Amino acid sequence: MKKILFATIAILLTVGSFGVGVYAATRYTLIVNGQVVTKAEVKVINGATYVPLRAVAELLGSDVNWSPSTNTITMQPKGHKPIDSYIVDEFVLTQLKVENFHNNALITVDISNTGKINYQDFDLSMSFFDYAGNRIAAVTTNVFWLKSGEQQLVQVFFEDVDLTSYDYVRFSVDRRSSE
Repeated sequence: MKKILFATIAILLTVGSFGVGVYAATRYTLIVNGQVVTKAEVKVINGATYVPLRAVAELLGSDVNWSPSTNTITMQPKGHKPIDSYIVDEFVLTQLKVENFHNNALITVDISNTGKINYQDFDLSMSFFDYAGNRIAAVTTNVFWLKSGEQQLVQVFFEDVDLTSYDYVRFSVDRRSSE
């Protein structure tokens, strides 16, 4: 009888310690940029690891916004503005500058033709978007005579628009005639 009792206790201790070991192994520590995230519950579901986006994004220096009307999460670095150059096919756009004053905007951008074709005439379109991806404004201007390897300064005055809250811009080019 003592052997059965001893065996039962040994089995229970083994199973009990195994259960504690498994439980301890499922606790995860999330570290972002050297900081332990204490308010983040890490979950593993079907082999995929899930972490709270807001906790990670904020530690990485980003703003996180939730739009319940569109079910959209937007994450952007704090103070983010567009990069310094954009590539649209054979065109490279640099030095984008947007100056706002009295509900008007002056948009300045350099455009270079890196292709082999000389263009007599084409349209350059710019669409400005906010953090949530909503288009704030769009403008199209005509560019004349941009030869292969050349660069041209393009300026557009935009009336009755405030672009102070834009986050990014998309460019497109509509070619009409070439040489």
